[in-house]
Amino acid sequence: MSPRLAATLAAMAVSLLVSPRTARAASEGPGPIELRPYPEARVLEPPSFDAKRDAWFTLARLASREDRESFHLEIPPPPPDTLEISWRMSRLELSVAADLGAPSCPITPRLDCTTRDAYFWLRASYDVSDGVRVFLESFQGAGAILGPPEGLPHWVWDGVQVEPGARVRLSERWTLESGPVLYAHSASHRASGCGTRIMFSCRF
Repeated sequence: MSPRLAATLAAMAVSLLVSPRTARAASEGPGPIELRPYPEARVLEPPSFDAKRDAWFTLARLASREDRESFHLEIPPPPPDTLEISWRMSRLELSVAADLGAPSCPITPRLDCTTRDAYFWLRASYDVSDGVRVFLESFQGAGAILGPPEGLPHWVWDGVQVEPGARVRLSERWTLESGPVLYAHSASHRASGCGTRIMFSCRF
């Protein structure tokens, strides 16, 4: 056995005994034989439950720091069902009011209305005394201008209502409001007519 071959075999034996990794021998040209270990194999494994828990606690600690801005979820308030703007000068009061409709709560401003339409009115009132007020108002729905909703019931008036009337306070709780009503300018060309409106209100 040649000395060079014996040295090569001895080096390979020592390398196998000392290093746990597998080695490969390569010889290039007349130079010495080099032993090069294979790279270690790395297996990608999904994170364990402990690793996920630690990551969650880390995020929680970062979110709870006082130097960081907090965030919150907020639902915007619903729009109002009614809107009223009034201006008073002594005993005279001018007001503009609107009922925007509330489909979830089927209550209409008047008996000949529908919750599918928005209604608004203009009113001028004058306080004759502490318990009596006279007024003149115009009441109509948005359908009178934009067109009535589809399938409007026959008992719903889709035009303009003009009413002169009076509001009388009967007691601390009860109030009576009444007057003749002129129905005109129907959007669906219904016949105009006259009627009477009487309303009792009670304050609790």
